[in-house]
Amino acid sequence: MKTLLIFILFSFSLKAQKPTSFYFAKAQPNQQPNVLKFDSKICGEYYLKGDSLTRLIITPDSIFSRQSIFFIFTKKELEQSKEKYYTKGDKMYGIVEGQGLFFTTHNDTTYAIYNQEDLYFKPTITTPLRKQGNSYFLNEKDENNYYNSLLIFPTRRGVSIYSIDHEEVMDKLIKFKQLDSLQLNGFKTYIASPTLEEMNLFIQNKGFKDVTLYFKPKYFSKKHGKS
Repeated sequence: MKTLLIFILFSFSLKAQKPTSFYFAKAQPNQQPNVLKFDSKICGEYYLKGDSLTRLIITPDSIFSRQSIFFIFTKKELEQSKEKYYTKGDKMYGIVEGQGLFFTTHNDTTYAIYNQEDLYFKPTITTPLRKQGNSYFLNEKDENNYYNSLLIFPTRRGVSIYSIDHEEVMDKLIKFKQLDSLQLNGFKTYIASPTLEEMNLFIQNKGFKDVTLYFKPKYFSKKHGKS
């Protein structure tokens, strides 16, 4: 009997912990028009909190992420690999195919840096950009024509990017008058269609709970750049 009870509780626990997913029915805020550019006030370069090698670059029409990768070589390593790595002028070749990297040498050790840049967001038909007050909504349509939305908000020291962990804020999501559920790709999926008033209240109540902080270069320091 005790074994059966444990099995029932275990089965109930697995069922209760079955993952779910969440999307918006339309790009958010639904009542606002698309915009094509970011204001000049938010454009610039920002450093990820706690990581001076990772930056976010906002231009009028795009957002990029840039990761700086260092390659370190001893004098002996370079001498043994002259056929693979070589320098010409102020650049080192052989690390990245077809591209020379800036380098510096200190105490018989050579340091080369590679800046890997990736597109983070660009306003398109499937990734509409919308604005509400000082905040921007980065929307992305998925294969089922539903939307994920991020919220980017400028601060005095930089920008904050907020996302939704729906399982942590279900108590706030269920306050949307139109919140449907369906089976999608094997998961119970919640689809929300909030009004503008509901969305504003959701934001005020920290529905966009998860946050990533980026700092302007002048504010990125040991004090603000670390957790």
